Amino acid sequence: MQGSRQKNNKSKRVAGWLVSALLLFGSPLTMAASPVAKNELSNVRQQIKQQQQSIQQHNQSLKQLNKEIQQTDQQIDATGRKLHQLEQQQTAQEQQIDTLKKKTLALEKESQHQKQQLAKQLDGMYRLGNGEYLQLMLNQQRPDSIERMLGYYSYFNKARVTQLQKLDKTMQELADSRQQLVIANQNLEQLQQQTRSDQQQLEQQKENRERVASRLRKELKGETSSLGQLRQAAGYLEKQLKQEQQRQLQLKKKAPMDGLRRYKKRLQWPIRGRLLHLFNTSNSNQVPWKGIVIATKEGAPVKAIYSGEVLFAGWLQGFGMVLVIDHGKDYMSLYGYNQSLLKKTGDTVKTGETIALAGRSGGQSRSSLYFEIRYKGRAVNPLSWLK
Repeated sequence: MQGSRQKNNKSKRVAGWLVSALLLFGSPLTMAASPVAKNELSNVRQQIKQQQQSIQQHNQSLKQLNKEIQQTDQQIDATGRKLHQLEQQQTAQEQQIDTLKKKTLALEKESQHQKQQLAKQLDGMYRLGNGEYLQLMLNQQRPDSIERMLGYYSYFNKARVTQLQKLDKTMQELADSRQQLVIANQNLEQLQQQTRSDQQQLEQQKENRERVASRLRKELKGETSSLGQLRQAAGYLEKQLKQEQQRQLQLKKKAPMDGLRRYKKRLQWPIRGRLLHLFNTSNSNQVPWKGIVIATKEGAPVKAIYSGEVLFAGWLQGFGMVLVIDHGKDYMSLYGYNQSLLKKTGDTVKTGETIALAGRSGGQSRSSLYFEIRYKGRAVNPLSWLK
């Protein structure tokens, strides 16, 4: 399909031909009497009809490609979110294994100590000897010695029983700990296998997304077409934000939100990276940026600049996977181009909490984060608010 610029030029040529035909062949009445004029007019009309069909097909193609982009972005969002959860589970499992190893080591040391104590008691019993015990029982001349020695034997027997019970309990705990360690290692291995499988799936989904995004960029190579898409995307965003604001007015807030006014020049950055585009500068289609674009690696954590409530979490044409946070008192922050969203609409978030994973959804050619701050619905320069 030809670019939009070529289409516009062709439309101008068609219009020129129509004017030339009218000038050449005179009034419609004259044309009606001229077979040549009729043929020329018929040809012009046919070309106009073909051009209209071509534009309609082009728009339909763009619509279908955007739908495919949305589907692949949503698949990547789900897989990336699952991977993030698996990584958290792996970390927790590794911590559990480390705790179990330390517990097992401590129990092994305790069992060794208890065995040594028991050996000392048995040695003491042996030294007293069974023969001496029997002699004391038969000797009636020294009742005080007998009572004292019987007390010793009773003490040793009780201590031995107690030590045996403690050792038995320790050995049981040791066996349990070792079994838990085996199970924990097996769980970790399963998590690692699942993670590897999901990572492969994620890479495949990214390849699919890039193929569709490449086709979309090819369709949008004409300036007029790109400009229309950008304006349409901006319109979608404005409409979505207004709808969500109206919805939130009808809901009770989960937490008090004091806005951003007191934190100007003190807010933390949502992500680390090089600035690709600045606020209010024009892109290649002369459309000013309403936010900033920060280059970053795919999958990097995106942080909330301040606490608030998630106003919107979903896919928007031109912005990909978008998350919007309402900070109260008419202040909002917006995070676009994400690979995965880790929060959903209605969630409460804290300052610095990871809310998404950066990416290149929405048909972007490189991994980055699109970031906006808005006050009363209007975009303001984020650099005036960030540290």
